[in-house]
Amino acid sequence: MQLFRIDQATGYFPFQACRADRRFSYGVYVPPGYTREGAAAFRILVAVHGSERAPEVVRELFAEFAQEARCIVLVPLFPVAVTDDEEVHNYIFLKYRDIRFDRVLLAMVDEVAERFCVPAGKLWLAGFSGVYVDAHGYEAFFNSTALLGAPVLLLVWLASRILPVAHGTHAPEATATHE
Repeated sequence: MQLFRIDQATGYFPFQACRADRRFSYGVYVPPGYTREGAAAFRILVAVHGSERAPEVVRELFAEFAQEARCIVLVPLFPVAVTDDEEVHNYIFLKYRDIRFDRVLLAMVDEVAERFCVPAGKLWLAGFSGVYVDAHGYEAFFNSTALLGAPVLLLVWLASRILPVAHGTHAPEATATHE
């Protein structure tokens, strides 16, 4: 892993606070081959950590893919105990107390898109555990969660009963669009 330089254009960037909500931060990996002139050909891959909160590991896991797929890897950090000491899985909900995790995540996407001149309209989503939901219908799924008032994990379980994926098949490309 290369060390961060203040003038670097590619590589691993240090975690920084999200401007929209400084309680949350994100890291970025920009693969070799990225240039501002060619930025329109790149896409953002959002890879969300699991319960263990190891976004650096997630970023590293997607680095090789980013080089091949021409994408910038954005790994958010949704820490434990943002509002109280007992909160662990808050980020799998659309809203937790005063936090709208969908809006925080999309603000991070906008910041990365602005910084690296990459289109923000379409993105790839990846993650672990409850983040499975993101890659299978981010906006619609979370809007339904909010309307129903149901926890994401319950809806994931229900979706797996209704929409089984056969071994060896691939789900269609998952994209989310936001404005």
